[in-house]
Amino acid sequence: MKPILVLTLVCVFSAFLLSYVYLFTIKKIEKHKEEFFTSSLSEIFPEMASYVEVVKDSCYQVFNKEKKIIGLFFRAGKKGYGGIIEMFVGIDTLGRVCGLRIASPAEGLKETPGLGLKIREDKFKNQFLGKREEEIKLKREGGKIEAITAATISSKAVCDGIREGINKYKKYLKNE
Repeated sequence: MKPILVLTLVCVFSAFLLSYVYLFTIKKIEKHKEEFFTSSLSEIFPEMASYVEVVKDSCYQVFNKEKKIIGLFFRAGKKGYGGIIEMFVGIDTLGRVCGLRIASPAEGLKETPGLGLKIREDKFKNQFLGKREEEIKLKREGGKIEAITAATISSKAVCDGIREGINKYKKYLKNE
């Protein structure tokens, strides 16, 4: 009977300890997510004066000082080689990509160092700038995006995530 009591106490203590650690860290995690959001938004739309959330935690209309819509800012995510690739994408009023920010390993990206992590490099990301939804495919699929050698799954995931996001949210480009 004594081992059961000891095991129960150890489990109860561990549960309380885990709960405490969660409560202690959740605020820092939420703050970090908010910083990633705001820094991505200001990086992609430096001329932004305000934004309005149109889809909870996913899509935002972005406005200039004259309160004219200048684009959409949305969260996209697609499964890559190492897990979900989380990114923020900006599109202008014509539906062209005007900015892309992909999470870093510190922000949860789990791609292979030296291969899949190259999706964060400007050489890869800059290929998307000015592209419309139908152009955002790998070259081997008839698109205009050059895949990263030995990281095709990650490259395709970024293309698919952006394209799906544009398709899903482009209806919000109208100033309603």
